[in-house]
Amino acid sequence: MNKSRVIVMFLSIAMSICTSQTVTSIGAVLFDEQPWEKVVPANQQQKKSEPCDAHENHQLDFWIGEWEVYDTADRNSPATASSVIQSFGCFLIENYAEGNQFSGKSINFYDPALHRWRQTWADSSGHVSEFSGELVDNVMRLTGESHLPGETVILRRMSLINESTSRVRQVSEASRDQGKTWRVNYDYTYMRIK
Repeated sequence: MNKSRVIVMFLSIAMSICTSQTVTSIGAVLFDEQPWEKVVPANQQQKKSEPCDAHENHQLDFWIGEWEVYDTADRNSPATASSVIQSFGCFLIENYAEGNQFSGKSINFYDPALHRWRQTWADSSGHVSEFSGELVDNVMRLTGESHLPGETVILRRMSLINESTSRVRQVSEASRDQGKTWRVNYDYTYMRIK
């Protein structure tokens, strides 16, 4: 039996009965390494920083959760929504649905190169919107445009307002005349599902 097969067999047996740190140390000795230079007690290890640990990456955390969505004016509940954080806090996904009639998703993320939040929305009617903006006075203010099949570009303004730990308001405005006039597209209140 050659030396490498013996080493592999030994490590296999060792892995089944030892901690991974012990196996690493044994393996290092077998391969002429110095494990004591590599093993650092857990309480002395520095925490590895995640790629999206910056404060800015968490400015939309108030929107994370499960929600019932109401029309703010008449209190009808047209929709449900959930917003979940993904990939080590690097982006937030919103899943929005009005029963079986309409649904959409948005991906929201802080772009450190632009120092701005960005959102891309796509829905079941074929509409696509792109926004960018920033948090100002506890309100995420986004501007952008929507692209509708067969129509011109529509300018958009949207605000996500953190009203309380259980309530977020989302107001959207649209302009079809290059920003000369604006109308409210929708005004929704998100109520956290307990």
